[in-house]
Amino acid sequence: THTADTAQPDIIDESLALFRPNSLFRNFEIKGPADRVLIYLILFIGDCLGKIAQARTWTAQDALKHLTTHALAHFALPGEPGFPLNQVFQGPAAGDRVGADALRAYLVHARQETVLRLVEQHVYNKQDESTEGGARPSKWWMAFQVRLRADARRSRSENASAPYGATCMHGEQECRGNTSPVRPGIDTGTRHTQFVQCMNYGDTTKIGSEAAAKQCARVVGREWTEQIASCVEGKQGRSLLVESLRRAERLDVERSCTVLIEGEQVCVHDGSWKSCPGGHEVRDFAREVREAWDKVNRGESRLDDDE
Repeated sequence: THTADTAQPDIIDESLALFRPNSLFRNFEIKGPADRVLIYLILFIGDCLGKIAQARTWTAQDALKHLTTHALAHFALPGEPGFPLNQVFQGPAAGDRVGADALRAYLVHARQETVLRLVEQHVYNKQDESTEGGARPSKWWMAFQVRLRADARRSRSENASAPYGATCMHGEQECRGNTSPVRPGIDTGTRHTQFVQCMNYGDTTKIGSEAAAKQCARVVGREWTEQIASCVEGKQGRSLLVESLRRAERLDVERSCTVLIEGEQVCVHDGSWKSCPGGHEVRDFAREVREAWDKVNRGESRLDDDE
């Protein structure tokens, strides 16, 4: 076993050093695996800079917190749908769970370490005068932000020619089911939430079928009328779905269910709880809501635990 020389730059140092010059190029000569990792990390760095730019007001601490969460979030591996470089990467063999887990563990570690060095040594480096002592992002780094998504794994995307105005991972029935939460015939508020819960409680393979929608409409005290049915299949349902997709895009929501407080992602449930730095219990969400409320309403009375 060879021990790495910590005094020498590693692949992460090299990616950070080459990010700005390489962000000006569209073509790269790939000579081996190291070049592929380099390209992947350059894309990830650009993704992180885009998030810092979008937030605008992040301190170094904010950036480290949110980007670490982003680094740990689920992302596509080579060979999986949504991985941005499938044309140049060869993923683990089909069914090779051990290989896939090892690759994911390596990339998670690389992403975490990249975030740490990017924030502390570069974007918020106190020696950079443009950061004003580390209080704001470096204008030199932000000038090179690349809005390429390193791990965008969208289960839905806009598609004007598709029947519902979108392409869904599991086909048209999923798109049809995705019109359920935005359907105007099922009121917003408690009844809307109950309808969604009903759809998710039963056989999820039936989400999108009219039979399941009719049954859940009755559960929440509404009749499945022709007006609601025509909305689902017509222009209104299509436009509502596309509007929902655009809103999810603006909020950077990639997984269902994603919990946001004041527009910031605080937790994701996708088979299990993930990317929840503040915890995922009810008391954790209550605390984060209180903190967000206090931050927005500074100078006013605090929100008590029972409010």
